[in-house]
Amino acid sequence: MMTADILNRISKGDEAAFSEVYNTYCNKVYSIAYSIVKDSFDAEDIMQEVFV
Repeated sequence: MMTADILNRISKGDEAAFSEVYNTYCNKVYSIAYSIVKDSFDAEDIMQEVFV
């Protein structure tokens, strides 16, 4: 679960905090995207867009 602290750190440019959130949620985001689009390349593209 994301806390206000980690979101605050990300907003200040803390790359370690961003990596923590990315590593926690990237597989889940990819899975949801893939379940909708049924294409691995599109699902990966969507996952990347979520974290931009």
